[in-house]
Order: sequence, then C-alpha cells, then structure tokens
Amino acid sequence: MSSVHRIHLGFAVGLAWAGLAVGREAAAPSELARQVVGLTGGRTKIVWERGSRDDYGVLMCFDTVEGKERVVLPKGPKVKDPKLAADGTRIFFTAPDQTSYVVNWDGSGRKQLFKGRFHYIMGVARDAAGVEWVYVADSQAAEAQADIKNKGIQASDDSGLALYRHRLDDLSVKELVWDKVPFNRRLAISADGTAAFGEFPWPNCGVAQ
Repeated sequence: MSSVHRIHLGFAVGLAWAGLAVGREAAAPSELARQVVGLTGGRTKIVWERGSRDDYGVLMCFDTVEGKERVVLPKGPKVKDPKLAADGTRIFFTAPDQTSYVVNWDGSGRKQLFKGRFHYIMGVARDAAGVEWVYVADSQAAEAQADIKNKGIQASDDSGLALYRHRLDDLSVKELVWDKVPFNRRLAISADGTAAFGEFPWPNCGVAQ
C-alpha cells in the first residue's frame, strides 16, 4: 500500500483496541467497505481481538479491498492488543503466555519476537530514516520502580514502568524511550514514533513526546 497512515481506536465492547492502516489505492467491494473508505479516504485495514475486553481474544482483520472480516489465526493463539505495521502488511501481538509475535496479514509466517512480561508489545513505528522499531512495555524495570516509589505514584499490576524500542531488523538494538511515570498498556504510538498518547497512569491522560 502507498501513503499509509495508522490510527489506534478503543471500543467499549467487542473490539477492544484496534489498529488501522489507511492507503490511497483500491476500490471498496462492499457496502461496509464503502462506508469505511468514506470515513478514512482510502483503502483501510483494521485488526482487533474478538472476545472479552479484559481477556485475550481471537485475532481478526478487515480490509476494504476484501470487503469482509476474517480470522487471521484459525488455530490460535489468542491475542491481546494487536498492532498493525505502518505499511499494513504485518500484525504484532502478545499471547496469553506473554510471548510476543509478528505474523503476515494473511496469517502466514508467524515469528516469535519476545517472551516474558518484560516485552509486552505496545506499537510499531518507522522513523524518518525508514528504520522500523517495535515498542515494548517493561512492567518490572527496577530503576523505574524505585523512582516511582520515591515519588509516591501509584501503578496498577498491568502498568508499564518503562517503554523501550527494539530495532525490528536487529532486536538486540534496544533504546529506552520513556520511564518518567507509569503508563497503561493501552498506550498508542504514533506511526513515526515521535509521540505516544495514553494514560500516565489512569486517570491522567495525555501525550508524551
């Protein structure tokens, strides 16, 4: 897809958090697809989890070119907070055992990226140099825990304490992005990685740059 843009949406029921990729090509083959294109202005891809908002669900997708929703991984695993790559070709997600994966849009080529609660996938971004980064939340960062305790800030069990990014073509390249205050796992990373919107933590909402 060309001229791709990405949005993350929160739905109260059914979809939980979804990622959208929007491009300026292809026609809509169904009424639903036409309505979506009418809102976004171009070809649109959506990913979400189907199930309880507070639990892991089935990985679903929708493409305005295909015109209907589809199960991405019929044999599982279940997923939480799927994220769509900026070009719409890959989906990133975390499974119930806290293993994080990337899979192609058609469900093929599933690859493990990380394992353990230190690497909960928060988003994917491409910087100005064209390098792709995957953003992960660390809920156990020792230095962040100590600093947060000293400041008297309350954090829930599922809060991220530090946000890191790993270079997608070389996961050993790791950079600290944020550790000032805890953040909710529903954090949304901009497509270029220069900003994030979310709860820091609830009920404090805002944008971090």
